[in-house]
Amino acid sequence: MKFSLLTIALYAITARAAVTMTRTVTAEPEPEASSEASSTLAVSVSETSSPKGPIVAPLKNEQTFYTTELELGSPGQKFRLLLDTGSSDTWVISKDDTYDCGYGSCDYTGQFTKNQSSSFHETDDDFAFYYLGGNAKGKWAKDTLHMGGASLPDFQFGLADDAFGVDPLTGIVGVGPKSLEFTKNKYPNLPEALKEAGHINKVGYSLYLADEGGHIIFGGYDEAKFDGDLVKHKMTDEKRIQVDYQEVRVDDILCSPEESGDMHALLDTGSTLSYLDDKTLNRVFMKMPVFVGDFLEDQGAYEITCNPPQFDVSFKFGDQNLHINGSDLIIPVSRNWSELDKGCYFGITSANNSNHRNILGGTFLRSVYAVVDLEDKTVSMAPIKKTDDSKVKELS
Repeated sequence: MKFSLLTIALYAITARAAVTMTRTVTAEPEPEASSEASSTLAVSVSETSSPKGPIVAPLKNEQTFYTTELELGSPGQKFRLLLDTGSSDTWVISKDDTYDCGYGSCDYTGQFTKNQSSSFHETDDDFAFYYLGGNAKGKWAKDTLHMGGASLPDFQFGLADDAFGVDPLTGIVGVGPKSLEFTKNKYPNLPEALKEAGHINKVGYSLYLADEGGHIIFGGYDEAKFDGDLVKHKMTDEKRIQVDYQEVRVDDILCSPEESGDMHALLDTGSTLSYLDDKTLNRVFMKMPVFVGDFLEDQGAYEITCNPPQFDVSFKFGDQNLHINGSDLIIPVSRNWSELDKGCYFGITSANNSNHRNILGGTFLRSVYAVVDLEDKTVSMAPIKKTDDSKVKELS
């Protein structure tokens, strides 16, 4: 499909479930939410290092998503893949896919040549991911993965020999909970495999999404990249990176319905926009100091002036309030997914476009430093500090 603000709306199909990758929606029954909302305790740290220490992987801002680099095979073949907290599998495109990768459309993400790797092993198990307007099909495979100085022999990934998607077509690095893997036989995905190999002490990572790039740190976090203390919140869905919030405000004016109580939201790097229920979204529009224009169906987003007056949108998580500067919610039109000759899109849209799930995507995460602990099922957050300074510590 042509790349749009919907990002890569990927459906992964198994015999039992159909899942939207960047929306993280499954057909499975909803588990009961945790009764614990949040804690003011900061993430626990240890000054002693693991055998190899936290793994720092740089990210690149591709305007509508973030990518990271890794290598697969022996010798290593390089790939640039979309980082997705809303899915749990890693997959790349095979060199055998000559139809979809014609005219250099796969040059940016890379293609895997299996007969050039001495450590490659293809399984007999099929995988199939279905996009909104595209698909990726192939075999599950195993090979050595290299990332951030760490090596993982026999790492399981999907190898697509039939793929059609965005331009440029890109594979995925899924770092969600293991329970979201799209195979009956669960396996150690990237965060779990790093711990099993002794590279990190804990199955978890931190996210720093900046204007030009940023990083994901497996098994650690960067104390220099946030203001104040990290505040810990329990995940309210064991199968997804989901937390509860209670309020949304514009310039300190309440916009979320007073009767709402706890509202669930997925934290998803694979979503360009953030998605809220219509009641809250309409109140946000009413309180903003600028007119929000037409809804563009193909893009799933609203038009807005590129230079609005100053405003602030905040989310309340328990006792923590996290603020987004209004200017960070204005997305310039790209010629790749534009219905306009000029103008901008608003960075929050209707949850009707995300199977009625509230999602805090890139437009939220660029204002927050987040630490995801997949073992203790917590997410710790603090206001982001954009700086070149660094002080990396381990999760423990």
